[in-house]
Amino acid sequence: MTIKAKAVQPKTAAAVSPAPAIPVSTIQESWFRRHRNAVLFGGGLFAVLVLAFIVSFVVLGLFDTGEATAREALTSSTATFERSSAETGAALTAPLPFTALSEAASASKGRAGTISETIADLTEKVDEESLVKPSSKALKAERRFLTRFSQISTFPESELEHRWKRLKPELLASQQSINSSRRAVLALGLGDTAHLLPANVRISAMIDSASKIILLSNQKVQQWRSERDAAKTQLASAESYKSEMSNLMGEYYSQRNITQELVHEQHVYWQVAEEQLLSQASERGGIIEGMNALLVPAGAESAHSQMVSLATQSKGLLEEAATAAREEPDIIWTGSPGWQRLSTESEAITQQFASAESAVLAAAEGAIASEQAKLSQVGPKPQL
Repeated sequence: MTIKAKAVQPKTAAAVSPAPAIPVSTIQESWFRRHRNAVLFGGGLFAVLVLAFIVSFVVLGLFDTGEATAREALTSSTATFERSSAETGAALTAPLPFTALSEAASASKGRAGTISETIADLTEKVDEESLVKPSSKALKAERRFLTRFSQISTFPESELEHRWKRLKPELLASQQSINSSRRAVLALGLGDTAHLLPANVRISAMIDSASKIILLSNQKVQQWRSERDAAKTQLASAESYKSEMSNLMGEYYSQRNITQELVHEQHVYWQVAEEQLLSQASERGGIIEGMNALLVPAGAESAHSQMVSLATQSKGLLEEAATAAREEPDIIWTGSPGWQRLSTESEAITQQFASAESAVLAAAEGAIASEQAKLSQVGPKPQL
């Protein structure tokens, strides 16, 4: 038996059931739902950034880097400068004006260094020469003023007026430099001009305040020094008087001993006596001249005059004895009337001399003590 195979017919496309199609809008909606928060956040952030950019650029001008940097450099430098100005003005009423002024001047040196850093920063960050050149010129003028002003802190108290007379013209020149840069800075149109440069009136007040303090301090020091030096001079004079007068009185004693030796010598011929007596009288004259040349301190005048009078009498006796020896030419002068008068009257002067010497030394000691008291009243150097 024969079996026939049945042909299998292929299925047509119509016979296959296709999968249902998903709309595109449905897919998009599903993705949005899953990322809804992220999309909203990102969009909001973008909107905020755009708004910030617009505000910064249009309203605040933060992206105007050159002008902003120049403005900041000038205003910060002005604020730095005016701190020194304010401290200088306050020094006028400080308990120790010059000390306060020196401190302000010392601080100005550091502030000048700060301005140097500002200049360097400006030059590095800003390329526009039209901004950098006038701004740097003004900043350098301010720095120069503060640098010069800082020299006050090194002024020795013995040269205040002299040093100030040299420095003041330099400060005025620096002030002129600041003023000459003012027009170019104002032409930049960087905003409120009152903050771009220190006011000229404040610079002038700074110089005037420093001048008043320095000149008054100098006057105070000079007055004290004058009083101290005068007291020292008077004390030194009194001490010198005592020393010199003691030496002269010692010379007088030495010369007196020579005369006594002559008087006590035996068999002195009249010609030898005349020669030696005149020589001794000349020596007494030198002692008297030395005494009269001394600056006698107050309170010692009377004792000094008494001593000079005794020395003068002694000189006169020697001259009279020499004349007598010449007019009464005994072969031997010893024992003659002239010898006798010299011996007697010279002894009387010698007896007065010791008390006169004590009076002179006591008067000199009193003068020294008085001058020491005056010097102590002058007191130490005044604080400035």
